[in-house]
Amino acid sequence: MNFELVKHGYLIINIQPDKDSRTAYMKALRVAQVKKQNDEFLNLVADYEEFELNDRIQLLTRIEKERKIAAKQTRLDDFK
Repeated sequence: MNFELVKHGYLIINIQPDKDSRTAYMKALRVAQVKKQNDEFLNLVADYEEFELNDRIQLLTRIEKERKIAAKQTRLDDFK
């Protein structure tokens, strides 16, 4: 599944290994495969994708903040 997500420009997601998360994933997948009703599965994947995107945004925000602090504390701009 992650290959398909990446192929279409999405982030890799990790289905959490706890029992509730795994059960929800397997149930949604089964409904999508057997009943041909994809909504539950797509919503589950979308929720994980949103979590990954928010996590990535927080990381990039933190990196940018630290870069600005480092630039103020050093003379990095002198080397441009």
